Formats: sequence, C-alpha cells, structure tokens
Amino acid sequence: MNSKKATLLSILKATVFLCLGMVLLFMCHCTDDRQQNQEKNKKVILFGIDGVEWHILHPLMKMGRVPVIQKLMCSGSIANLFSPSMCSPVEWTTIVTGKSKEKHGVLGFPQVQQRAPGQQKKEDNPLDMSMNITRQTRKSMTLWNIFSNHHHGVASIGWWATWPAEEINGTLISDTFLYNRIMPHTFSPPSIEQSLKEIEQMAKIRGESWLKNYLPAISTTHLKNHGNDYRVISGQLEKFSEHLTFDFVKQNIALYLIEKENPDLVFLYLRASDLSSHFFYRDTFHYSDNTDWPESGFYPEKFHWVIPATYELYDLFLDELLVNYDQMPYTIIVSDHGFGFQKMNKRVEFGKFFRNSKLLVNDQDPISFVKWKNKKDQEGTVQFFIDAPPQIEPNSSLLLQELRTTLAAIQNISGENLFESLNIVADGPDSQSECLEVTVNPAIQLADIIVFPKTMLPAHELFFYSQWSGSHRRNGIAIFNGPCFKKGHLVTTNIKTWDICPTILSIYSLPRGQDMDGHLITDIFTPRFLQNNPRPADISTYDRDLKDESFEKLDPEAEHKLINELKTIGYLN
Repeated sequence: MNSKKATLLSILKATVFLCLGMVLLFMCHCTDDRQQNQEKNKKVILFGIDGVEWHILHPLMKMGRVPVIQKLMCSGSIANLFSPSMCSPVEWTTIVTGKSKEKHGVLGFPQVQQRAPGQQKKEDNPLDMSMNITRQTRKSMTLWNIFSNHHHGVASIGWWATWPAEEINGTLISDTFLYNRIMPHTFSPPSIEQSLKEIEQMAKIRGESWLKNYLPAISTTHLKNHGNDYRVISGQLEKFSEHLTFDFVKQNIALYLIEKENPDLVFLYLRASDLSSHFFYRDTFHYSDNTDWPESGFYPEKFHWVIPATYELYDLFLDELLVNYDQMPYTIIVSDHGFGFQKMNKRVEFGKFFRNSKLLVNDQDPISFVKWKNKKDQEGTVQFFIDAPPQIEPNSSLLLQELRTTLAAIQNISGENLFESLNIVADGPDSQSECLEVTVNPAIQLADIIVFPKTMLPAHELFFYSQWSGSHRRNGIAIFNGPCFKKGHLVTTNIKTWDICPTILSIYSLPRGQDMDGHLITDIFTPRFLQNNPRPADISTYDRDLKDESFEKLDPEAEHKLINELKTIGYLN
C-alpha cells in the first residue's frame, strides 16, 4: 500500500514539475486589479468527472493532449481526493453536502427487495429492487440549496440523487432527465422543458458526429469487427455510447444556462469517463510498463483509444465553458475515485452450469451426488467430491470417472475443450478418498457457444466472471484554480470528498456546518486570501432550511430502465 501511495505521489510531483515552467507566465498576467475585480464578481464551476485517474491524466498532459486541464493545474493547486466509499452516488452526494453517507442518507445503489414465499412479483417492479439514489433518501442540504438561500444564482446539471428536482434560485436538471423526459419534477423550473428538447436534439447530433470522427471503434459499423467481445454482447458498449451522448447533452445545457442565466455557481457532472475505465482499462494499458503509453500508436479504431479520447473530450468541454466567462471563474475539477486494474476472474459457476445444461452422469443429476469447491492457490481449478448416500458411496470412484468422462467431452462450437485438464487425485497427502480436479480452458471466451448433449448455451451464462477490466481505487483527483488558490502547488496529504463542500463555501465567506464531516482545505489558499478573508465561525447546521416534503414514487419505467442499466454495467448482479 505504501509503495502505491509513493508511486501516486511521484506522479503528482512530476505533474507539478511539468507545470512550474508555466506558472510565472500565468502569474505575470494576474495583476492585483484583476484579482480584486474577480473577487467582486465571483463565479464558480464545480466540474465533476466520474472516475478520473492520475495515471491516465498525467501521460496525456506530457503529450499535450489536455491543454486546458494542464493550464488549470499549472496555475492552481492539485491533490489526491480520497474516496471513503468509492461508490459514485454516495461520493457525489458527499461532495456537495460535506457529509458522510450515514448523514446525508444516499447509501449506494438499488437494494434488492426480498419477497415472502409465494408472494408474486409486483407488476410495477419486476426486478424486485427499489431505488435508493433519489432525493427521497437525501437528508441534507446541498451546495445549490445553501447558495440559493444566500441569493446566489445556481445551475445543477445531471448530479446523482437529484430527482425529484427541487426549486432553487436557478435551474436544476435531475439525473433522471436522461432516463425518462416525461416524468414530473425532472427539472426545475418546468418552463425550461421546451428549451431542453431543442438542446438535447442538437447535442445528440453533435455527440454522434464526435463518436464517428474520434471514436470509430464504438460506431455501429465497427462493432461487427468485435462480435465475440463480451462488451458488445452484454450491451456495455451501447451503454458507454449512450452516456457519452448524455454528457454532450449535459454540456450543451450548461453552455445554454451560462449564456442565458449567468449563474454564480455551476455544478456539472459527467459520467462516461467512469464507464470507459470500467470497460477499457486493460485495452488502454496494453503497453509495456502498465503505467504509461507511447506518444505514437494511437489508433481511434481500436478500443485502447477510448479512455484517452474521453479525457480529451472533457478538456474540450472545459474550454467551451471557460470562454463563456468575461473573467476566469473559480474552476474546481474533482473525481469521486480513481481507477486501477480489475483482476479478470473467470470460473465456471457449476450450480448454474449443471442446472442450465441439463447434464446427466449415469442418468443422474450431478448436483444430487457431488459437491465442489475452488482449489486454494490455484485460480480456475475446482475440486469435485462425491457427496452421496451410503448405498452409493462404494461406487464413488466410478462416479468420479464417469463425471470426468462427461465433462471432458464438452466443447465450444469451434471444437475447443471447455476444460483444459481433468485429473482424479488424492484429497490431501494422507487421505484415502479421491477428488476430481477440473481446470477451465483459458482460451474459452465469454462469447463462445458451449455444446451440451441436450442444449447449447453461451459461456457467459455458465461462468462467474468480472464484467470489468478496471475497478475503482481510493484516490481521485482534485484541481483548484482561481485567484484565491496557490499556483503550481501540490497538496501532499490526502483530502477527502467531504472537504470540497466547506472549501467552496469559504470562497464566498460562508461558514461550515458543524454537522459536516468535511473541513476547509486551508493548504490550497494563498496567505493573502486567508488574511483578508477571516474564516467565519461554524454554524450548527444548514439543514434547518431543509423542506419537509412528501415524494411520489419514481416512475416504474424509468426505475426499470435504470436498474437494468446498472446490471448491464456491472454494478448489480
């Protein structure tokens, strides 16, 4: 663990070193008069990018592929952002409330509802799951609530757990806008509906054009080249493309609101980066040292281009947002967690295997006379033991032989054996009993069709497997740019997601709530700002202003669609 922290810290230090040459250039353009003017007309953008990882961002900086983010980093402060839960709904709510999940109430993804024996499935919830990532479960005020109550104009776009949309001093587009546009309370105020339709239509055209030109590997015409890839079969590529298009919609909404409403604070959440790392992390780091990749060798028609292209797109988004301001706004870029490699486990789920295949051994269902377990220290190998009534026990050796013969005959449709080895061995060095050790053929793909005597089944219906090539890591990114922040500064201690909220409040000299878990990140502020802006005394809570509301249920169609999506992505089993 210490070596991982040291590696990440070295990357951050290298990033700061890369920036130092640019700091003086930025400082010479920031006169005292300009800084004072910016202080009087403060604007803030909280640019939330799900799952951004320093190990990806830093190489792209060195290549000059994310110039806007690089400039913001070089003229600002950067830090690791520690994620207590690494769960997106939890952490994005923590970021805007300053509180842990136990306090703000958004605990994670949907919960499975257990039915009593004999109870029928509910017609409006066939998946027997309930959503707990709506505003119905949130128990705390957010930054847009707090600033609205202090008469600042705000815009919140696409943030987790925001349906039903609440009335604020500005515009709120809830996350469910992307799943069902005709639901009530999807956005606030309702009068923005007609404008959103036009924005969405134009954004979709723009997104489809960008995919075609910059990510042809994801386009429909190229997917046929990857027909056996599980990401195609499972619908993961379709979900990534869909959310990338959604991000274009959210970006265009933000541009529209900045131009039309000129809000003091903009809260924008983008998600496709998280999905790109879940699905394509191993493709990206296919090269030598698994931490970097060469400047040459980018081929947009290949999957390893997906993550870098997504990061570059967000750099473009930032550029589009910032040019809409007469003066540079305070820009805070955060991710709710980082990313790393996901161990690619793939093993046969034999309970499902025997049930679905209708496989018989000596005219018997194997489940009736065998038990099995994974062999310790040997991934992919399973041990079978005879677990039969006493009258069958004397024939256990024969049954193992028959089981071995039956399993050895199973192949995929191309004639490759499903199992690489099947050996009957002693169950331990001093044991008189035997077991059958079975090892899966690593060449078998999840998209393969497996042939049984009575049926044919796709391998992904028989295997337990990891659906991801990348998984969440504790440290996300934090970048702070603005006149009150230090330039070219590296925060060497981990800050936490709940520290973002009180830090943004301090920009406007608003106090921290004593019930917040987060604290002001003093290390990123200039001495001059801290001297001229004494920290106000904490108040007990902002939640006294939280309205006591009754909520309607989430529309079943939208709930069903969202739960199915979470299953496709891999967040739900």
